Amino acid sequence: MKKLFPFILFLAIAGELHAQLENTGDIVRWRFGVLAGLSANQYAANFKGLPNVPSCCPSYSSGSGNGLLGGIMAMIPITDQFEIGLRVGYQNISGTLLATETQTVDKGKMIEGVFEHTITTSIGLLAAEPSIDFTIMNSLSGRVGFLVGIPLGGTFTQKERIVEPTTIVYTENGQKDRLNYSGKLPDASIIMAALSVGLSYALPMNRNESLHLVPEASYSYGLTNLMTSRDWKVNGLRFAVGLRYSFIDLAAPAIPEPEKFEPTTPAIAMDITPQKQLKFNGPVRRAVTDSSGAAIQLPLEVKNLVSSNMYALMNYIFFDSLSSEFPERYHRMSQKDATTFTPKMLDGSSTLQIYYNILNILGWRMKVELPSSTIKVIGCNSNLGGEQDNRELSRARAEKVKQYLVDVWGISGDRISIQVRNLPEIPSNSSNKDGIAENRRVEIIPNHIEMLEPLVFSDTTRTMSASSIRISSKVTSDAGESSWAAELNQNGRILGSKTGKGKLPETVDCPFAEFPQGLPKDNSPIDVKLTVTDNEMKSITNSADLIPVIQTFQQKMRIEKFNLIVFGFNVSAISPMNQLILDLIKKQIKPNSTVQITGHTDRMGNSDYNQRLSIRRAAEIARVLKVSETNANGVGGETSLFDNDLPEGRFYSRTVRIVVETPLE
Repeated sequence: MKKLFPFILFLAIAGELHAQLENTGDIVRWRFGVLAGLSANQYAANFKGLPNVPSCCPSYSSGSGNGLLGGIMAMIPITDQFEIGLRVGYQNISGTLLATETQTVDKGKMIEGVFEHTITTSIGLLAAEPSIDFTIMNSLSGRVGFLVGIPLGGTFTQKERIVEPTTIVYTENGQKDRLNYSGKLPDASIIMAALSVGLSYALPMNRNESLHLVPEASYSYGLTNLMTSRDWKVNGLRFAVGLRYSFIDLAAPAIPEPEKFEPTTPAIAMDITPQKQLKFNGPVRRAVTDSSGAAIQLPLEVKNLVSSNMYALMNYIFFDSLSSEFPERYHRMSQKDATTFTPKMLDGSSTLQIYYNILNILGWRMKVELPSSTIKVIGCNSNLGGEQDNRELSRARAEKVKQYLVDVWGISGDRISIQVRNLPEIPSNSSNKDGIAENRRVEIIPNHIEMLEPLVFSDTTRTMSASSIRISSKVTSDAGESSWAAELNQNGRILGSKTGKGKLPETVDCPFAEFPQGLPKDNSPIDVKLTVTDNEMKSITNSADLIPVIQTFQQKMRIEKFNLIVFGFNVSAISPMNQLILDLIKKQIKPNSTVQITGHTDRMGNSDYNQRLSIRRAAEIARVLKVSETNANGVGGETSLFDNDLPEGRFYSRTVRIVVETPLE
């Protein structure tokens, strides 16, 4: 507080001087000054790389940098409240675009790799900024302006670097970085424009307030791009200090009126009723307990087991009866959203959520991974009722799929051929409504089987021996306790809470199983807060000692889950796509691996028959993988893996799940 006192006193004197100048009636003709400061540059972008510069970045979206600024300023008052201003100067708008990419790396075991892509620029800006300045109160002013400038000397440096793990390098050069390029920024814009807003505070430096020291802060929002061929704008938060001189016409001093004297009324003494007490009697205590209620030694250990999950892609799109419109459950996106989509964005999604993006996955692969590939789109119908021999409906369904890939993903129509038929080549049972719904579909057949390769994502299972957090404290409340609340936070995120009415219990248990956010996800400590409210609605809050948390990762076992072998209706034979996937699984099986194979079916058909069918499917997979049939079993349709009211749910239920566990040396 002592350090702040001179600054507060200075502001008070400045305000008094400003008030005195306002009261004199002096007229400001115009102002002139110089300023210098710092700009915190903010890049907003949406592109993958520079023209004709090799890059593996999925997408640049943001960046930052700092630069100096300086210039001159002039202002002409037009009313008591408003001025027209002009600033001319130089500003450094250099910065670095930064994008981080995560990929799974096979280095004897499946681990996550983090890759960093950067583009660093060196750019100056010769700018002019006309503005409207207005008084908010006393010495505080606001400004709204339009900045226009000419970029100077734009150059760039690009780099891709391995951040994690620290033990690997790129195979092509043996280094931790690659794609290093630099030079003149291509397609650089010749003029830039931005909107600006700002605040300033004028501190008078002399008695007649003609000289001011003016600290200011402003923000500029870019309207144009750094490059004519890329979406890349520059915003900036600017801090500057100016020295400003005002040319003033002095008015004759006014004679002050004599101060009026008014007698004061003596204060009357009053009795004050003491407030009722509400306080904690001692600290808030916490303990971490196991399922038996025994305390666990800290830090709280959370064990993380990382597994690899493979998801099959089904190349069928199902339609409602007599309709060629996509059902709402399929995820469609705009052409703009498609430019930023990658299959990696589906990490953490369920099997059906991934399937509902099948058109986006195929569109991305045709555009990015397999630009010369082609597909055949086969429209089908149920061949019953209004769909009987209705090939025009089949064609409309196929055209709908083609139109989406062409309009949203920009795939050339020459790469998509259309065929129409009534029932699919391998139809489902048309004697019940489930089979009829499955035949109302479009099949997508690629010329490259790699287009239907499954997606592979990592999944983390968290466990710990702790069961609950126990809280205790004592409270004195003259008005009586009305309610209490315990809250547990980690890094600003509420893990869980517990509330109650009346008197605070001796102990409050907060089980982790009731936490809506689940187990702690990082090493940040857990903050325990206890709030008590009395019958007069007065509240007090106190915190216990932080609970330290440590995350450990189990490296003794590599677990790989393959939820991917999708069979047709009443089929146990292995398709070419399944054979390709099984070849991938074979490579992951080591002599010390444990393999568990479980067959499943949907709800259609007799339960005994489905049980035998699921066993046949599991046994066939065991034979191909050369695994003992004792490790293969079938559960039929007794466990619903997916929603069997949907055709895709039934197809994905006709599956074999494979779990490969391999000890790590």
